[in-house]
Amino acid sequence: MKKGSSRVLRRLIDVQKAKSRESKDDPLELRFPVTKDVRVAEVARQLCVNIALDNLHLPSSLSTSGEYEVTLRLPRSIPLPEGKLELERSPIESWRSLYFMPRSSKDGDDPLKVIQDMLGALKMQLTAQEEQQVQMQEQQVLIQLANDSRQDNLSATISSLYSQGKINISEGNNVDMALHEEIHQLTNKLQRLHESSKVKKDLGAMKSKNFDKQLFVLQSHLEKIEGSSDEIYLREFQEMGKAIWLLQHEIHKSQVLQDHFWLKPK
Repeated sequence: MKKGSSRVLRRLIDVQKAKSRESKDDPLELRFPVTKDVRVAEVARQLCVNIALDNLHLPSSLSTSGEYEVTLRLPRSIPLPEGKLELERSPIESWRSLYFMPRSSKDGDDPLKVIQDMLGALKMQLTAQEEQQVQMQEQQVLIQLANDSRQDNLSATISSLYSQGKINISEGNNVDMALHEEIHQLTNKLQRLHESSKVKKDLGAMKSKNFDKQLFVLQSHLEKIEGSSDEIYLREFQEMGKAIWLLQHEIHKSQVLQDHFWLKPK
């Protein structure tokens, strides 16, 4: 074989013709049937490596031309890795003619299948991480928007309470306690109006049910706020403000109706 050649093309000489003559060009004088041992020895000589007989897979059948391919010899400094050596006959894939198949694991799993499973698991993990990151970003945006809205409502309510003299910010009074006190006062006022026989008689049963409904909504919001965290408090703040406005509106209507009742000529 010439130095630097990319491959060595071996032609297996017909055994019958080899018996009748000596082949001076062939490194093996094939005057007898070629066995597997002979082929292994020849391939090992060409590759300058020692090949275990059990680790070599020769083609089961040669092509019609009796040719098979061997890649260029390996450098002596690179040892042959442990594994299966397989020779391919296809000239089109000659660059693959020498490759090593890793040994299977003890439990019989195919290494390529194991790698595919690992890649699939990593892909699923990456997808889950990306989805979690997107959800966290969306949650942060929603929380920021909600906080901005709650902060505006809180500022407006604090300003209203401060202007009415119900809280003194300089003294550090608790805002939620002041708000709770205002709701308590409105509730008591509503109950007093509701217990008035003349107002109850003029408003009728429908108005009475409306008062009870508004009172129930307000009390439910108070139960949620008491002892809750800041986030729950802020979340209920807007709904509680609506309940306060509805109560004030109903109280105002009741007062107008009551005044009309007392001023009505007998």
